[in-house]
Amino acid sequence: MTKHESTGSRREATIKHRSLRLRGQTKLMSISVLVASALAWILSCTGILNQSPRSSVAFATFGAFTTLLIARWIRRDAAVAIEFARTHSYLGYDDGELPKIISIARDCPRAWQVLLHVELHADLLCA
Repeated sequence: MTKHESTGSRREATIKHRSLRLRGQTKLMSISVLVASALAWILSCTGILNQSPRSSVAFATFGAFTTLLIARWIRRDAAVAIEFARTHSYLGYDDGELPKIISIARDCPRAWQVLLHVELHADLLCA
């Protein structure tokens, strides 16, 4: 393999890892915003926050903090899910120097969370 081919394959791997991380971040933030919006809607329907001029600031603050907390919660659950998958042999690894994940078992109980963790940490995958 020439130096040029090596650089090209490294660049391709970097682009794949970045796009995978972006997809994971997009999923994470989409779920977080959706849940925070649902909670804000519930609060508005119950009348907990009245219709004062400060209510829009309260909703914005609530939405921002709730979105961040939910994102952190989902990330933590995904980390717990991948650790569970590791300990219960739901992950397939390659035979390389540093083992990389090559598969997730179909019967993995929290496969979507494992996949989200892998997307957020793309270096866990084979290049």
